[in-house]
Amino acid sequence: MTKFGKLLCATALVSAVAFPAQADELLSNVYLGLSGGVSIAPDADLSILGVTFKDTIEFDTGYGFSANAGYRLNEFLRVQADLGYLENDVDSFDGIDISDGSLSGAYGVLSVYGDYHINQEISVFAGIGGGFFAPHIGALEDTVGVAVKFESKQDAVALLKVGTGVSYSLNENLDLIASYDYLRSADFDVREKGATLTGDMHLSTHLAQVGLRYNF
Repeated sequence: MTKFGKLLCATALVSAVAFPAQADELLSNVYLGLSGGVSIAPDADLSILGVTFKDTIEFDTGYGFSANAGYRLNEFLRVQADLGYLENDVDSFDGIDISDGSLSGAYGVLSVYGDYHINQEISVFAGIGGGFFAPHIGALEDTVGVAVKFESKQDAVALLKVGTGVSYSLNENLDLIASYDYLRSADFDVREKGATLTGDMHLSTHLAQVGLRYNF
């Protein structure tokens, strides 16, 4: 065997031994999680032709859930990707009581989190991230059965997320998570279906969730 062949075989052997160890090390920093809870949306403003109508849309308490995957850069810093869905029923629109109708949508966010370990079991965390929100407003029906269909002109808009929370280690691999997140989207256009006049609004909601996180 030539010197080159011996070198090639040695390189392949070292790689075969080292790769599983590197893969295990990378995987040991990965985690997956699921969370769910309540979505509390403040009253929303609606801007039409540059005129802002304050607190035009009132919401009931809704719900939200999300799945996430993350990677720990070190003991104190990690990155996390979330995919979620939230929905809040509309309680009233421009003073008219609404019996059916909601603001809902899927969202995706990439965040950076910092962890502070109080002890071996308990850690607190805080983070900030950005992504997208895909708004959906269906038909709003008042208490006498009159329905008006609305639609959003944008498929997705930018989204900011800031959050904090606490984790408790149940065992070597499983953590119990309690978190609070504030989500704020960029403005998106809404209009009555078939109409030309549009109004601007945005998503603003507080998410309080509990969940589980699995650490590889």
